[in-house]
Amino acid sequence: MNDRRIISVVIPARNEGERVAGTIRSAMETRTSGCGLEFVVVDDASDEGCGVRFGPDLDGMDNDRLSEELDKAKAELFNLRFSAATGQLEDHGRLKAVRRDIARIYTIVRERELGIRTAPSTEK
Repeated sequence: MNDRRIISVVIPARNEGERVAGTIRSAMETRTSGCGLEFVVVDDASDEGCGVRFGPDLDGMDNDRLSEELDKAKAELFNLRFSAATGQLEDHGRLKAVRRDIARIYTIVRERELGIRTAPSTEK
């Protein structure tokens, strides 16, 4: 039996992606030893993609899945840039969010190459 305590933090958010990210970072830095933290971000139809930003757990993905996510993010960035060039882009903040997601993926891949971070095990 696992005696480890988990504290669940529910964060209701609407168009507050940057503040939510800061809140989670702050909570992770001050977490109590012996307790795990679980964050649930409830996105109330945000216009800026708050729910998408916290959707995939990139660190928990294997290298093949990360490669797929990178390809999807690059395709989305291409489409967003095309929309911006033609004046049809409605959510300019999404460009920044997708670029950051791509940077996060590259960071995780590079840290795994250097041995700073390990890929999740596939054994069960």
